Amino acid sequence: MRLLITLFLIFCSLILFTGQGSMVDWRAIRSVAIHSDDWGLCGFSPESIILDDDQIELINPGNFPPVYWTSTLEDSTDVADLASVLAKYLDRDSNPAVFQANYITSSLQSTPSGWMEYDIPDLHPAYQRPGMWDAVNSAIEAGVWVPELHGSWHYNPLQMKSSVNGNSQLEKLNNAGVLLFPECMSAFELGLEADRKVVEDNLERSIDNFTDYFGMMPSSVIAPDYVWYRDDESLWTSVGLRAVQAKRGQRRPNQNKYTGHVMKMFERGIRRISEKKLCYIERNCRLESLQHKDHDATIFSCYDEVLTSWNRGQPAVVETHRINFVSTDSVLQNIGLSSLDKLLSKLEAQDVIWLCDDEIAQLSRTGTSSRIFGDQVICRNYTHSRRLVIVENNGHKKCIYVPAREVVRIKLN
Repeated sequence: MRLLITLFLIFCSLILFTGQGSMVDWRAIRSVAIHSDDWGLCGFSPESIILDDDQIELINPGNFPPVYWTSTLEDSTDVADLASVLAKYLDRDSNPAVFQANYITSSLQSTPSGWMEYDIPDLHPAYQRPGMWDAVNSAIEAGVWVPELHGSWHYNPLQMKSSVNGNSQLEKLNNAGVLLFPECMSAFELGLEADRKVVEDNLERSIDNFTDYFGMMPSSVIAPDYVWYRDDESLWTSVGLRAVQAKRGQRRPNQNKYTGHVMKMFERGIRRISEKKLCYIERNCRLESLQHKDHDATIFSCYDEVLTSWNRGQPAVVETHRINFVSTDSVLQNIGLSSLDKLLSKLEAQDVIWLCDDEIAQLSRTGTSSRIFGDQVICRNYTHSRRLVIVENNGHKKCIYVPAREVVRIKLN
């Protein structure tokens, strides 16, 4: 009996604590990725609207974080300011800090003649941002901005329509650009209530929109509100996505609070061991300065989490939402940008390597990686032997031999 209990405990430990295998030693690489959600999201309100108490009560979104009431779509200055901060901090290979912006690709507007849909680069009329996409493209070319996929809407559009239709006040607010609606806290884009055919169509639409605008397929995805299921992972795999963000933070709203949490831990552990196509990239550091009173404390806490991640043999992945850098309140905006600036300064002194998800996934699988930005490609080989790295660009393949434990940067012809 003792032997059976011992074997069971060993099995449970393997399930709960074993991660996906990796071809590289993350302790030596000392990498940092920066994840930021909600870019491209036309919400939660345009700059021209300040909601009063009656309107907030009408919307009644539940325990919504107060800071999000000032959330709005980024503009060209927001992106340029962020890109400027990132460009200041070079890693040990002389590459600037990389910011992975996870994008929402569509928006809805209630109008007197019916619902209007917009796909990036087109935006809800209340969120016109002249020059914003030019700033994004410039940041991508500079190698500091990597777009990835967040979702189509960030909510279930059918639930939004059902909640807003027939209520003249809500219709008026939505038409004016207010994204929030009474059921928004439970209208999950990938929730169990969502029709699977609609989910599949939305994914196809979002990938088409993303690829058409950015000129490349997304490689990584983070589900809106951290709500997704096994079927969604199968769907992501089928369309060629290679990485899933924040598996540890995955939510199951309809499960029992306690038993559901335990089951989620086991399911997550089993998936980490059994999954061969998707790379799970965990967020293990948080820089959400505006959701805490002591802003500097969040910087030091995040910095300590980065060091802890390295000591555990994990790539450090920092979570920091768009609200930290874009707000109708300029004071809040400056706090968030300053916090990132201070964190990057501390990390630069730690012989850091800046990476994005696609590079982490490639390195985990093969020990090598490539990333194109501007007119150049950076290839990494963290194995102990010379390796061939194949780079695909505009339908053409280029073969690059990279020496063992070396990083090379070349111009693309």
